[in-house]
Amino acid sequence: FGAISGLTRELQRVALVPPRVIVPLPALTMLLALQRAVLMKTHRTHPITIATATEVSVIAVVFLTLGWGLRVAGATAAFTSFTVGRGAANLYLMPRVRKVLRASRSDGSS
Repeated sequence: FGAISGLTRELQRVALVPPRVIVPLPALTMLLALQRAVLMKTHRTHPITIATATEVSVIAVVFLTLGWGLRVAGATAAFTSFTVGRGAANLYLMPRVRKVLRASRSDGSS
């Protein structure tokens, strides 16, 4: 990678962090879509609004903390912020989706 890119060893290490940080983002996005679908199917959309607000807020706070507070490189701060924000939205929705799924099993609906 270093020979092709022409980057120094130090820059190579810095350049590899953002892709590593963003690896879980596709899985978190897929899980969020599934959670939203379950809630929308049962007409419970308020938690989706709260989860979205939570995600945006967490992204902003983490980005400002990493970027300006800790002086982390821009791409690393941004990718970390997106990943943490998406994870926060997933965590918020998890118990609400679990409750809906349990209720649907107990009453036999799908």
